[in-house]
This record gives sequence, structure tokens and C-alpha cells, in this order.
Amino acid sequence: MRVSWQQLNPKYLGLSGTLLFLFGSLFGFIGFPRILESQIASNLALKKGSEIRAMWSKIPIPLEFKAYIFNVTNPMDVQKGGKPALAEVGPYVYLEYKDKLDFEDHNEDDTVSFNPRDTWYFSSQKSGALTGDEPITIPHIAMLVMALAAERERPVVLKLINKAIPSLFENPSSMFITTTARRLLFEGIPLYCNATDFSSKAICSELRKRGEFGSLGDDVLSFSLFGKKNATAGGRMRVKRGIKNIKQLGEVVEYMGQEKLSVWSGDPCNTLTGSDSTIYPPFLTTGDYVTAFSPELFQTKPLSSQDVARAVAVIDDERSLRYAAATIGASYTTVQEAVKRFRETQSYSRRPDSGRKRKTSARDYRFLVSQVLRNRHTTAVEARNRLQHVRDVNVSERAVRRRLGEQNLQSRRPATGPDLTREHRADRLQFARQHPQWTVQQWSSVLFSDESRFSLKSPDGTERGMHIVCKDAIRWRFRDGVGRHLHGGPNGMVIVENGGLNAHRYINEILVDHVVPFAAFIGDDFMFMHDSARPHAARCVSQYLDELEIVCLNWAARSPDLNSIEISGIGFAAYHTGNITYKGIKAYTYSADFGDAASDPEMACYCPSEKSFCKKGMLDLTSCMGAPIIVSLPHFYLADREYQTGVLGINASKEKHEIFSIFEPLTSTPLMAHRRVQLSLPLHSIDSIDLMKQAPTVLLPIIWIEERKRKESLPI
Repeated sequence: MRVSWQQLNPKYLGLSGTLLFLFGSLFGFIGFPRILESQIASNLALKKGSEIRAMWSKIPIPLEFKAYIFNVTNPMDVQKGGKPALAEVGPYVYLEYKDKLDFEDHNEDDTVSFNPRDTWYFSSQKSGALTGDEPITIPHIAMLVMALAAERERPVVLKLINKAIPSLFENPSSMFITTTARRLLFEGIPLYCNATDFSSKAICSELRKRGEFGSLGDDVLSFSLFGKKNATAGGRMRVKRGIKNIKQLGEVVEYMGQEKLSVWSGDPCNTLTGSDSTIYPPFLTTGDYVTAFSPELFQTKPLSSQDVARAVAVIDDERSLRYAAATIGASYTTVQEAVKRFRETQSYSRRPDSGRKRKTSARDYRFLVSQVLRNRHTTAVEARNRLQHVRDVNVSERAVRRRLGEQNLQSRRPATGPDLTREHRADRLQFARQHPQWTVQQWSSVLFSDESRFSLKSPDGTERGMHIVCKDAIRWRFRDGVGRHLHGGPNGMVIVENGGLNAHRYINEILVDHVVPFAAFIGDDFMFMHDSARPHAARCVSQYLDELEIVCLNWAARSPDLNSIEISGIGFAAYHTGNITYKGIKAYTYSADFGDAASDPEMACYCPSEKSFCKKGMLDLTSCMGAPIIVSLPHFYLADREYQTGVLGINASKEKHEIFSIFEPLTSTPLMAHRRVQLSLPLHSIDSIDLMKQAPTVLLPIIWIEERKRKESLPI
């Protein structure tokens, strides 16, 4: 039977149209995004034979690898204890090709094992006028590392090294060498092992055992920063394929046969973290970290059962732990843990984990902690739900509370903050728009002041009225656009007793005695920031500041968080820094730094001893690399000022030296990335080494490198 549209009841037509509209809306808002996410997850998983697997296995387009070398312009002055003067030379640009070898899939846990390989080719076109053959003067890294490492682990051999230096390094006149970038980076600086004296033969024998030096011919070893790694398969890695759980895509679960490292002083730092740096889990949110495991920073390989047996035999022969570590070519900490494990278990292999396995992995644990630290109002139920949604891990609320309690994160009743009217919000927004690009140097010229009232005795009113005015020249550390007050103490406290603080007392006891002298010390760039409390906002105070031409930084009302003295809490690295549109694509921006192991409890395990470089912006890789190497951002950007002023020629810049990346959030494709790192040597005098007796105590930069990624050079 045929029915014309004219014969249908209009009510049925309207109802049908409404149902079709609702269905289309539900499909558009609910069904289509889920279908899209499912399709993206399917296309990104590292399945055998898939297109993404092939591109991930061998990235077809190279990265830009840039090297900037610090040329020492006054080597003889430094030799006598003077301050080093540096001149940056570069960039020397190489094309870096990344591929992976010897794949082995493990379906039982959805992982794949492989060996990464990096291959570099010099690009004369991108290096401009630089050829790599320009003479540069740098510290003799092999000589200094040898001496510094021996002082740390085996001081008894320092005299042996001192006798061997003339023959190994062709009678050097200083601890510096003039060489070329090509030799430093890849071709190698020669070490001559053709001498017949005992000291030279003993040192060369030890160097050959370590396997860290190349060869330039018979009895001639070579030292370079990247020559041994060029076109050579790296340590074996095992990562998640993302077939069963796409949020685990690329996550490193094993490195060189072990599920955790053994080079640091605590489990949190030894945990394998992040992806293999060539692929990331999709569906990024602003609360997610973007982390990558960097195996190139870890030279110490896990000990085999044979290595442990050798170490135990050496120690049983009444040798020291340091001697055993040097014998098998491992770090002191690694051998110490291995021998301790043998004494307890009488087994040379690693002991199996005991007890019921936790449902939450170390990465899940860090995810819970980071969620709570980002939002202190997060409840245990919300954290559990977030963990289940993002990480696909289902645990109880009680388990969440236990995990958070392990980091002393206890639930508290939230405190109420000041109510903000529309005018308050407008003032705060105006303040933010006026100062988004201020540098650390600009903020360091601002003096912040505020006061708090304390009761000296019992709450019955007796002896009240003391005010404490906190004042300090604030040094700022920015993470995710947030500053932290880094120092204070008794010298930053001004006590006002015997009554309240009025305008006249504020002028005479605060401004005259403390603010004005500090303003003279800072100079023309000085700025003062205080709130609109009655003693501060009085007309006589404003007139006094105007007469002295002291500029006040406007502090919006009911905005205690805009003054650093009011800020409290734990600092943490929040990598997401903003949302942008990059070449027409909506994306997230991320930044990173090396934190502050000296003040951050979560990073304390990166600081194994008092001799370690643990101040802000530093990471001591001595335990990892078996050599005293300190990494930081280039030119000590965001690092403690002590290091920036220790040498001449350092010019830190956010634009040039920040670690910065842009990610498309749906597929986690890095549209642009600048990974930058600087290598430095902790130089100081050593009486047993003739060429180092007058060496200054300074952290001496050697080189900084940058891996530059663009959208065209990535596999997705």
C-alpha cells in the first residue's frame, strides 16, 4: 500500500522529526566521539604489520640534533684558579635518524621488546659556516673524569693516575685541550696506551675493561661524547603496545632485563617512567604528564649473576666495595646492593618479589599523587574514579587513601577563601594580563611585604598586638606559570611589638628601616608590593613613597595568591602550560625542568649523598654514568644562581634554553618539541694530581645539545 505525505497526520510527522533530532543529537554527542576514539585507538596501537608500527619502528624523517660547545677563552687563568670565561660555539647540526632492531612481541602482557638505535650525519647546510674543524678549547674531559671518579671511588689510585697522565695525554701543560667539534662529538680525542711503565699500562687496562672508549688504532684509545653510540644498538627495552589498553601505549616496563633501575637511593627514582619518547598514549588532558624515559643517560647496565659472583669473590678476597665496583665496571651503589642481596639470600640472582602484588603500579601511584597535588580538594572517591577512567585500574577508596597516606597526603576539611566579586575578578585578570611575560630577573627586583598578627600568650587578651611583617627579596621559580617563595627565615621577619601597626609606625619602622635601604640596593628597577590594609593605604604612606619615587606594584583586593609571601604548599612540576592553536590545530603546550632535589621530598632519592649536586635545576648523573656528569638546562636556565654566576659568558634565556613542546591532544602527536640539556663537570682542586692542584671550585659547562622535532619528522 502506498501512502502519500499528504495523508500522514501532522502530529506523527512532528513526533517523528523530534525523535530523529534527538537520535541525531545523542549520536553526535555520545556515539560519534566514542566511535572516533575507538578508531584512533585501533589505528595507534602497535600491532604487527600495521602502518603505525612500521613508522614507529623506523622514523623516516630525521630529527635535528644541535650541539653548542663552550669554548674556554682563558684556560691558563683557570689553571691558576681564575674564573672561567666561556664563549658558546655552535650550533653544529646533525641529522639524527631513529630506528629499532630485533623485535619480539609478548602477547601475554601486550608488550614488544627491541633495541633502539640512533645514527647521526653531519649537515653542512644547516650548520652554516661551521665545518666542525674549528679549534675549540675545552676541559680535557677524559683526564678530569678519570681523576674526579677516582677521587670519589678509589682515592688510592690518584697517584697512579698522576704518573700516567703525561704518557696518556702527550705531556699536557694544563687540564685543557684544544681540539675540534668533530673529535669531541664523534671521531674521538686520542689516549695513547703505548707506554711501557706500570702506571700507564694499569690505567689503560682498566679503561679497556670498562668498554667506554673507542679505538683509533693499535694502542690508541679514543674518547668522544657520542661516537660509541653512533649507529650502535642501545640497551634492550620493553614497552606496551597499547592493544589491550591504549592509555599504556609506549609505556616502558623493562630496560635491559630489569623492571626498575638500581642506580638511585630509593624506589621512586628507580622506577621506569614514561614512554620510549617516540610514541605517546592518546587522549591527553590538561592534567596529564607527558614523560619519556631517556636510556641515553644511563650507562650502568644491570648486573648479571656472573658479575655479582665476581664482585662477591673480590670482596671475600678482602678487597673493598669500590675495588669490586671498578673490577666489574659497575657503580658503587649497584655493587653494594647486589652484595647485600647475596648476603641475605645466598643467591646471585635478583630475589623475587614477595607478598600479594598491588593492583596499582608505580605509575598509577604517581598518577594518584599528582591528581591530589594539582587539586587539594580532590576526594578519595574522585581520585579513585579518575584512576579507573584514565588508567583503567579499579581499586577501593580505602586503597586510594592508603596510597596517598604513604606520601603524607591526608584528608582535611577545606578552608574557605575570600569571596570574589565581579570587580575583584576583573582586577585579578588585569594584573595577570599585565605581567605574563615577566622574567625571573624582573620579579627579583620586587619586594613583597605583608603582616600577620600573633597572640603572644593565652587567648584571654593578655599581651596581644604583636605584628610580624614578612619581607624579603623574592627569588622566583616558575612552573606552569606559578612562582614559589624559595627562601626566607629570621632575616625576612620584622617584629613590631607594643601595640598595633598604624601608618606612622609603618613608615618609621618598616619603610624607613627596611624598604628604603633595599630599594637603594636594587636600583632603578626596584618595585614594592603591599596590600590595601589601612596602614598601607594611608595618604601619608602614599605621599612618602611618592617623594622617594618608589614604584608600587598594584595588588588586587582579595588576592592573597598574587603575593608570594601568602603562597604556601608543595611545589611540583606541572608540565601542561597552556592551550594554543598551532598551524590551525588545537594543541597543548608543555614545559619541563630538573626540579629541586634539595627541597622537594619526592626528589630526595636523586640526591644520594652530601657531595651530590642537588640544588635547584641540577641532576647529578654520577651514579648512572659512572662519571661525574651534571645535567641541567642550557646556560643553567632555571638553576640556582650560584651556578649562573660561577662562570663568565652564561646568558640564560627562556626562548633559547627552555624544554618546550606542543602536543595535539587527541592523538598525542608532538607537533613541535625542543628537548635541551647541558652537560657540566664539577671541577675542583685535587692535590694528588699536579695539573689540578690550583683548579677552581666551579661547575664548568662543556656542551649543551638540542633535539628538535617538527610535525613532519614524527611517525604519526
